[in-house]
Amino acid sequence: MLRHRGVDPWQSGLGFFIFFNLLLSFRPGISVGAHIGGLVGGALAAWLMFYAPERVRMPAGLATLLSAAVGAVAVAGAIAVAGSGA
Repeated sequence: MLRHRGVDPWQSGLGFFIFFNLLLSFRPGISVGAHIGGLVGGALAAWLMFYAPERVRMPAGLATLLSAAVGAVAVAGAIAVAGSGA
């Protein structure tokens, strides 16, 4: 998204936060899957919102709806995992 707007992601501080969160993911008691899943889900949602409409010519509202669906699936997956005791 930043690159789409002409901003270098590494100069914006985004790289630091991604690295910091990944570093914290490997501490005991922290869910590695949740952090990696959040990174992948966020990247997918950003792609759907900013790049997919240009490539597949979908209406702008549909990209937002698909991004919301990614979020809903992530929340449902987190609830399912938390409920299973995994």
